[in-house]
Amino acid sequence: MKKTLFIIAAVAMFACAASAQTYDYVLTKGNSVSSVKWVETAVDGGKTIDIRIGDKKFNQNVDASRKTTRWHYTYAKEGTDYEVTLSGGVYTIKGKLKGKDINKTEKSKGYAWLQNISYKGGVALKRKGETLTYECFRMDNASLNTMQVTNIGQETVNGKTANHLKITPTGVKANLWSCHEYCDPETGVMVSYRAVEGVPGTPETVWTIKD
Repeated sequence: MKKTLFIIAAVAMFACAASAQTYDYVLTKGNSVSSVKWVETAVDGGKTIDIRIGDKKFNQNVDASRKTTRWHYTYAKEGTDYEVTLSGGVYTIKGKLKGKDINKTEKSKGYAWLQNISYKGGVALKRKGETLTYECFRMDNASLNTMQVTNIGQETVNGKTANHLKITPTGVKANLWSCHEYCDPETGVMVSYRAVEGVPGTPETVWTIKD
């Protein structure tokens, strides 16, 4: 009986391990080099996604279509630790933002919530010219933004064929900022990311997946 229970437990542990996928990236910004660990774990109805970039931690739940249902952002060095949830078309944001209490609500404009640091756009946009409009929160000020992602076409990045996805704010802000994801055409996994995350002159932030 004990042997049988051991075998069942071992199989269960193996199944849990097999349901988790880990992606490791090298992040460069000017002369700074750091690592990014991205772990996806299957749960009923979707996945949990955990991303760690140095002292910054991102955790969220996504449903079967990868739409975000809950997002938690922590950056202890800055005194930030808040969570966003969505219910009935209303977002609730609670916690700490740069050391100050935050407790507010934002009404959705009706677009899907795709917290883009964890959303594999390559899963949905596999053909050139396809676009998608979505909502996400800017992590440094917890503001709700409407974004658009467009499949520009296939390119070779670090020796890999990838779909080039250009992401911008909607409207006139589209000319002010953009970021670029390069995703595996078959799996949608992001193999590279590029953006200037700061004022003009800030070094480009680049993610590159480890082989």
